[in-house]
Amino acid sequence: WLNEMADGITELGSGWVVFPLAMLAAIALGVRRRWMEMAVLIAGMALTILLVHGIKDSVDRPRPEDGLVSVSKSAFPSAHAAYSVFYAWLGATIALRLVPGVTWRSLVIASGIVLAAVVGISRAYLRVHWLSDVSAGWALGVSCFTAVAAVVLICGHIRDNARRHERADQHSRGAGSGARH
Repeated sequence: WLNEMADGITELGSGWVVFPLAMLAAIALGVRRRWMEMAVLIAGMALTILLVHGIKDSVDRPRPEDGLVSVSKSAFPSAHAAYSVFYAWLGATIALRLVPGVTWRSLVIASGIVLAAVVGISRAYLRVHWLSDVSAGWALGVSCFTAVAAVVLICGHIRDNARRHERADQHSRGAGSGARH
């Protein structure tokens, strides 16, 4: 029973759940015109996927022997753990954009973090990854989303700063054409 439960939980981190959920989140963000968050989601997931598979191919680390479920390919880094960072990102985004009150926000963020932790730890429990594979997966996922978020925030700031200067220029040109006292 415990093995079946762990296997079911670990599926939450695989592409069968994360990618459709990410697509729904991207659509919801687009409908709400949250372009910056949508860009972070899409670029963060894409960068995570590219780096996970690139690193797996170049490192080619063997998995632990006698895993409780059958798996293929190399172990390092854990793709499940890397993709599960999406849950923490989604929790933080929902909390900061939709949920009122610090208590509820904290619960939503904590839920995303706990879900990501359960996915990663279940990979070590199932003996299909070393704990270092899982830690590297989490670190890679967090790094990808953080790097993309930093770039998007800087681009947004530059865009907003340019708009602010444009409005200031229009305002100062219009001030001289009014009635003089």
